[in-house]
Amino acid sequence: MKSYFFAVFQLFLTLTICYAQISENHAVDVCEKKVPGVSYKIFLEEKVIENPTRDSKCFLYCVYEERNLMTGNKYNKDVMIDVVRNSTWKNLSEMEEAVQKCASKPAQDECETAYEFFLCTKPTYHKNVVN
Repeated sequence: MKSYFFAVFQLFLTLTICYAQISENHAVDVCEKKVPGVSYKIFLEEKVIENPTRDSKCFLYCVYEERNLMTGNKYNKDVMIDVVRNSTWKNLSEMEEAVQKCASKPAQDECETAYEFFLCTKPTYHKNVVN
């Protein structure tokens, strides 16, 4: 269950103000169909996170895009910040700072950018997740 919430946050930051749980699940369902061979569960496996394929990175981008967290190679910081502010984290300001910092570093393309954001926010997420 903890892994599920981690991915929801990441995939969304993943991830809630404008989006209900159904919307989150819908994004994952859509992207599992768009990116064959990659599933939400497979993506969360540590070996995939640490050494992802191009398809795994693009799966992550797909979920961010479906949730309106990214468009192309650009982050939708306002949406990301709204999600953080309307979530239950131990330290909301620390989470906001992580989003601001991590969402200001676009990479070479949208899939790579999504993955870099995911990695950048991962340590802060683990410190602030409420079980």
